Amino acid sequence: MGDGSQNIEDILLTAGQIHERVCAMGREISERHSGTVPLLVGVLKGASCFLADLMREINLPLEIDVLSLTRGASGGLNDIAISHDLSMEIKGRNVILVEDIVDTGLTLEFLLGHLWSREPASVEVCALLDKKSEARGGRPHHLYRF
Repeated sequence: MGDGSQNIEDILLTAGQIHERVCAMGREISERHSGTVPLLVGVLKGASCFLADLMREINLPLEIDVLSLTRGASGGLNDIAISHDLSMEIKGRNVILVEDIVDTGLTLEFLLGHLWSREPASVEVCALLDKKSEARGGRPHHLYRF
């Protein structure tokens, strides 16, 4: 019985490397938000496992909420919609958007606009993998990433 890895040409990150980085992100978030109760917002379904691992590494009281998106055929920014929205009020809160993979940045751009429209105190992004690591436009936010 194999684990399927024989079909993989290159392993970019080992499980150990990912675990070490998630621990480091948790420590950084704990330090940056010391004395506060940040709200982690997970993007379903992709970020579920990463969100669970990250939560365990943050040494602060925190709250969790999730949202889900749908995409239309064109794949453009105007084709993204919220299919399940947040259940918590975020006005005045320190929000950390937890995303599994940031690819083109379109989804991230949409989500940041959606969150900022609700007047949080701050919005930060924590991405497990960021395919394009250069700075992104729009409102400033801190990006934790692998």
